[in-house]
Amino acid sequence: MDKPQKPHNKPQGSDVSPDTSAEELILPSLAQLYPPLSLGDLISETIPLGDTTRPGETGGRFSCLTTVALIVSGSPEGVSTKLLRELVSQTGFTLALDSGAELLAAAGLVPDLLLGDLDSITPESLARLEASGVPVLKHDAYKNATDVELAIEELYTRGFRRFIATNVLGGRTDHALGSLAALAEAAFNRGMEVTLRDEHEACYFVSGSAQDEVLELEFSEGLPSHVSLISWGGPSVVSLKGTEWELDRFSLSPYSARGVSNELRSPHLRLEVHKGSATVLLLLR
Repeated sequence: MDKPQKPHNKPQGSDVSPDTSAEELILPSLAQLYPPLSLGDLISETIPLGDTTRPGETGGRFSCLTTVALIVSGSPEGVSTKLLRELVSQTGFTLALDSGAELLAAAGLVPDLLLGDLDSITPESLARLEASGVPVLKHDAYKNATDVELAIEELYTRGFRRFIATNVLGGRTDHALGSLAALAEAAFNRGMEVTLRDEHEACYFVSGSAQDEVLELEFSEGLPSHVSLISWGGPSVVSLKGTEWELDRFSLSPYSARGVSNELRSPHLRLEVHKGSATVLLLLR
């Protein structure tokens, strides 16, 4: 919001402090974001509604429709071992893009699939993954899609409809913008449930094109320092509750920064998109 910054004051009647660090802040769980499934359902569901394997691969069957997948991209920014382990533990299928596999290896983790043109992973790392039986889908470097786009297409083809992407931002601006566009396309055009989660940021994509869409987030400990709301693909009409500057059927332009840098004043954030599409970014610092 284009208003003077205010000091962070503890909300009246609340036991949570906005000054809680990102390490202590607890984001809503996957079970909260994707009800009514429990985390156990998301991770260990065995109903054969989808198949994670491709011809020539080995692996078990589980419901791709109810399982949350994880994309680990190869941004040079990197994310912490703690975050990676947390995300892997909360998801049921891990897809690494190029050097994202090396980030996983540094955390003692192995992907279920490696994908990309393999231009940023070392030959030694690739050989280790192949020797351990990790399936590899290599794409020609002369392609008409980014690795993130190819990963989304792969998940969609396998039947996944929910995924988290991490280590996507940072590094080159064109890569970051292209990746955000790919994630938005997955959410708004394919109807997938998409969450972007990096070290100090979380991003949710909400579309109200067909009907009013509601995103509600409950923070059990600490509050993100800021929340930003950005219209995507055209004007949107939104309502926002739980923030310093609340909105009621506000018309938000994609060419305006009006929704940037709001502040949470409640552990309960509610966004309703009445028309168009919007992204919600939480700053966790």
